[in-house]
Amino acid sequence: MKVSSVIKETPSVITLTLRPDGREPFPFRAGQTVELSFVDLPELKSHYALSCASGSGFLEVTVKRSGLLAARLSTVRVGDRVLVDGPFGNWVFDGGERESVFVCGGTGISPIRAMFQEGLKLKLRPKMSLFYSARTVADIIYAKELAAWQSQGWVTVYITLTRVDAGSWTGATGRLSAVTFAQAGIDFSAACFYLCGPKGFVTDLETGLLDAGVPRDRVRHP
Repeated sequence: MKVSSVIKETPSVITLTLRPDGREPFPFRAGQTVELSFVDLPELKSHYALSCASGSGFLEVTVKRSGLLAARLSTVRVGDRVLVDGPFGNWVFDGGERESVFVCGGTGISPIRAMFQEGLKLKLRPKMSLFYSARTVADIIYAKELAAWQSQGWVTVYITLTRVDAGSWTGATGRLSAVTFAQAGIDFSAACFYLCGPKGFVTDLETGLLDAGVPRDRVRHP
């Protein structure tokens, strides 16, 4: 596929838009991944979550500069070609039959963004909430898009930072937990939670939600 745009999200994170030549990209579901590689380095490959909703006519992947393939991807330009295989994975958005609570940390927001966009397409706005943890203001991925969602008022978008310099942030601080969701008015008896982020982040949240009485089949993560 051909790279049609490169967006710098943070100092270390970019989003690539990939378009096939003369055809629609393969079908996928929000939450799935693709395998990326290059013609001249076929042995160097890795999986990345798709970060856009399905049916858009293109694919998007958000890449943090970490590892050999990510380092190569961070240097691509518009017009370059990337080999794409997939989709892979069974962790997907089920369409929002219940209230959907999306919880993510760091680059874990990539597949969550795809799920949230999918929910917006399905007009599930009153039944969706997004909780996102980043280290600093500079580390907030999709900052403009999150701000646009927040300004609309028809979905909950909660951003918390774990490292804050005095006076640089007036929003929430600290780690996300089941207490955070309860204080935001989430109904644990009705909601389905989608978690994505660092392993310890996900494990702690899962434990807290299960302890709070959320059924295991409604706490979902890769």
